[in-house]
Parts: sequence; structure tokens; C-alpha cells
Amino acid sequence: MIESSDEERARRVRRAGMAGGVIGAAVGCVVMGVESANAVAGGFPWWSVAPFAVAATVAGAWGGARLGREHRVRGDSLEPGETVLNEYGVWPAPAPPPSRANRPDAAPCLLRTTTRRLQLWEGTGLLWERPYDRVVLEADGPGLRVLSGGAVLAVLETAGDSGMPETVRLVASRIAARGHGRR
Repeated sequence: MIESSDEERARRVRRAGMAGGVIGAAVGCVVMGVESANAVAGGFPWWSVAPFAVAATVAGAWGGARLGREHRVRGDSLEPGETVLNEYGVWPAPAPPPSRANRPDAAPCLLRTTTRRLQLWEGTGLLWERPYDRVVLEADGPGLRVLSGGAVLAVLETAGDSGMPETVRLVASRIAARGHGRR
């Protein structure tokens, strides 16, 4: 029996989530196991430390599963021969002021430049993608304005990398000029 590509893709995403969950749980379990052993050796009773070890293991499993699924879904979106050039954590403009909580890896969206196109992701959801020859990028200070067909597709900012808008604009213009941004 021949499986459809959607079923195969769903299986790959499930496997990536399970693998990420196992890795995350293992990391959480080992770290908390070592800390628990130190705490018990330091005089704390085992029952006071066990809930923290279990919570860390569960948190690691959940986070690992989520990251594994996201990584697989984003990887499956690439065409044969397409490579990811860079990824930027971005906020819809205006971005919150830079702080510990607003670091680029905590941004709600991910702007991805590949050798063929520009993609905007929110978790495992692809919000939009455009070949470089179909977008106009305008760097405006910390913001990046993405235009497609004369309409504004998005205005994005990052809290950490102030050079991101100009870098993305230059990469897009160079790839489009070479004709590699076409589908």
C-alpha cells in the first residue's frame, strides 16, 4: 500500500516531536537527578525534592516535543536544494523594548531567509512566504517593511539585532538580482 505524502509528513512530524520530547525529558531528568542527589546528600528529604525533579522532566519533555515538531515542519517546507540562510526572531511592529523577557529567541514570530524565498512563521504555522522577486523590502531603522504587489505584507522588528532589516534587505536584493528568488 502506498502512503500519501500528507500521511508521511504527519508521521515525520510526530516522530520529531517524540524524539524531541525524549531528549528534553532526558536532559531534565539528568539535571534534576544530579541536583536531587546533591540536595538529599545535603540533608533534604527525598520527598521534598522529587516534585521538582518530576516537574523539570515534564517541562523538558513538553519543550523538546514542541521544538522537535517545529523544526521538522519548518524543515519540510524547504524545496530540494533550498538552504536556510538565517532566522530572526521578530515581533510585529512596534517591538517591545529590549529586556530579558523580550530577547530575540522569545519572539512570537520567526523570519526565515532561504536561498529562494522569505518566510514568516508563528510556531508551526507558516503565515506567508514569497520568492525574493515578488517582495520589496524597506529597512526603516529597527523595522523591516515587507511589500508584495504594492501592499504591505508585514512590518517587523527585532529586539536584539538592530542590523537585521538592512541585512535581510541586502540578501533579498542580491538573490533576486541573480534570479534565484524565482519559483
